[in-house]
Amino acid sequence: MHFKTIPLHKFSWIYITYCCIANFTLPAENTLPSYIHNITHSANASVSALLEKHNAPQNPTPQGTHTVTSNGAQKITLGKLNAFTRHATPLAQEFITIAALTLLIEAPHIIKMLFPNPTKMNVGTVENISPEHQKLFEQVCAKLKIDPRTITIKQCTGLKENYHTAALGAGFSLLLFDKQDIDLPTQKLSFVMAHEIAHIKNNDAPKKLAVSFISCTAGAFLAYKPLQKFIQGPRTILTKACALTGFYLLSHWITNTSRDRYSRYQEKRADLTAITALADKQGAIDLFTLYRQENLAERQNLLWQGLTPKETDVDDAGNKLSDRQHPSLSERIAYINAAIL
Repeated sequence: MHFKTIPLHKFSWIYITYCCIANFTLPAENTLPSYIHNITHSANASVSALLEKHNAPQNPTPQGTHTVTSNGAQKITLGKLNAFTRHATPLAQEFITIAALTLLIEAPHIIKMLFPNPTKMNVGTVENISPEHQKLFEQVCAKLKIDPRTITIKQCTGLKENYHTAALGAGFSLLLFDKQDIDLPTQKLSFVMAHEIAHIKNNDAPKKLAVSFISCTAGAFLAYKPLQKFIQGPRTILTKACALTGFYLLSHWITNTSRDRYSRYQEKRADLTAITALADKQGAIDLFTLYRQENLAERQNLLWQGLTPKETDVDDAGNKLSDRQHPSLSERIAYINAAIL
């Protein structure tokens, strides 16, 4: 399942610009951080009041009874909790600020990803699939125990050209196939359908979007804190510009690493779900072997044209080097072979 994630560079630089403008032009009480500060300050005050209530003198224990927990130990524990909330409140304010700005900036992108319209996607002409393919689709849905009426399946002319994939699961219930590749042999096509249906059944698209959103926010937050301390000091403009570049690179690395790891986990789970539901490994193995052969043929053709092995983007085993969101073809064949059905 291919998925376009939140572009980090947008909100990274917009957030920096926002902070600069807000600090110099807006009254302090009108900025977004001030609103979040008021909310978190109220929550912290409520916690403090609750702690004071617990620390208040209690009724004396009747003579002849024993208490399990001492008041001293209770005060120490509540005191530590109070100190933790005082230190955590400013961090929570800044994290929520970044998250709110990310959500505000990317709201149109998120809506488009969760509720895609195939006619507005760059996939060429969109058509209904043939009755034979529809029958196979319904059979695969039955094996995965999902109602085929809940999924919209279409074939299109430009999916592989623009998305570099033969099939694409998008949003909650959209499944697209490239018109040329939907004519695969039944065994291979059944696996492709089962794999994409497994993504939809597991709600992988919204989950990946949520992981992307959280990792973007966390990446910006973790990188912004040291940047904030650095810029506040007496530094030259060049040094501060280098710090901003480092902020972007660190945020980008954190986001991509977490997103790619989670994506590979989803792909492996969809592979194993598909072969388990179909009770068949051979279709998947044959398909990935075919992809490896196609990649090796493409690599050889590029080598004949004078490109170096690294420039071909294909290794000696036929794996795409630039595809970080899927397990390698060799790895997929290996764990499918090792799976027990």
